[in-house]
Amino acid sequence: MRQLSVMLMVAGALAVVGPQAREDYPHAFPREGVTKVVDNERVNVWEVNWITGVKQPIHRHRYDMAGVYLRYGPITVTRPDGAANPPSAPFEIPRPYFQAKNVTHREEALNSPRTPERLAIMVKFGIGS
Repeated sequence: MRQLSVMLMVAGALAVVGPQAREDYPHAFPREGVTKVVDNERVNVWEVNWITGVKQPIHRHRYDMAGVYLRYGPITVTRPDGAANPPSAPFEIPRPYFQAKNVTHREEALNSPRTPERLAIMVKFGIGS
């Protein structure tokens, strides 16, 4: 009976804490502004356009990703805790990019009528393993 009581207390604690600790976010792609270009057992290749006025959901990049930015546009990146990084300074194009798996955030275009939307080609690796 004592073991059952302890197990019930642990289960109750997990029920309270569990949803926050185990929160699962959607994959980064597909989403609005993103088009799949290649899909096979080894990689997914996506054309990614950060669209002005489209608030993307918080998502998790479940695979390593490399890519190249083809057009600069200011974006803000916000973590699940609400902390946001300021937009990066303009950079030269093309610009290579790598991101390790399990990054969780939201990206949002900060464009005005005078600034372009950011555009990239992103390749997700290790999807078949």
